[in-house]
Amino acid sequence: MKDQITLFDLVKFNEIPDKYIPEGVHLKNKQFWCPYCSNIVVFKRDKKSGVMRCPICNISNKDFWVKKINKL
Repeated sequence: MKDQITLFDLVKFNEIPDKYIPEGVHLKNKQFWCPYCSNIVVFKRDKKSGVMRCPICNISNKDFWVKKINKL
């Protein structure tokens, strides 16, 4: 029996995070650039740990590259 494929199996995450926001990307209010999934996202609060997380790859806003790229 084959395992079921989920959406996260199809998404490719960057092993080496982005070092800058690509040209032409404009962030609106409350939007951030996630360097690991290379998407514009609105970080959601994780009720368990109390930090903000990317809804796609689950990286925290406390990560070095997330803070550096988004100037947090």
